[in-house]
Amino acid sequence: MKLVKIVPDKIQIRTDDAEFVNARLNDLISVSDGEVELVTQICAITDNDVETQMDDNAIMEELKQPSLKVIECSVLGSVIDGEFKQQIDRYPSTDVKIHNISDFEFGAILAVDAVLKNSGAFQIAGYSGYDVPAYLDGNKFYQRHSCIVGNTGCGKSETVTKIIEETANNTNCNIVIFDIHGEYGGLEQMLQRTLSFRKYE
Repeated sequence: MKLVKIVPDKIQIRTDDAEFVNARLNDLISVSDGEVELVTQICAITDNDVETQMDDNAIMEELKQPSLKVIECSVLGSVIDGEFKQQIDRYPSTDVKIHNISDFEFGAILAVDAVLKNSGAFQIAGYSGYDVPAYLDGNKFYQRHSCIVGNTGCGKSETVTKIIEETANNTNCNIVIFDIHGEYGGLEQMLQRTLSFRKYE
């Protein structure tokens, strides 16, 4: 595996099937030269064998060799003093070590332990690509505007329900719900037990 190109917002890695056989789009990759570590995300994978025009003899020769790939990654940020930062002060050299980010490293990047120390934090879900729970810092969440969007059936209502339940159980926040489609009727009993709940018909 070799870093073949680095620009301010992207890197390119040349590798073969043996090294990154399970590489997939959106996987997180660590790139470090021992002094500087970048956190990147795979945004494109190119199979050089497919793109190269070869005659029959060349193809037979290539079949005996590992298939080469070029992996292009977007730079998300860097690890500074053990913590992930959305900033890049320095870039690594081309002599680097590259590996997939593990569940443990992913949890460290998100600073899950630090969020859990906050009494207002609550679990909202889990990450699909990593065995790591997803937490919201309630203190920050309720001080900002938020919007939940997505395609039909993707889980918007379930997400709102989870936020309402966790808010009712773990915080002292006031909630106003305009339930114009009657989606959250099942929450009435729970809300009446935990909040000063009033329903307007």
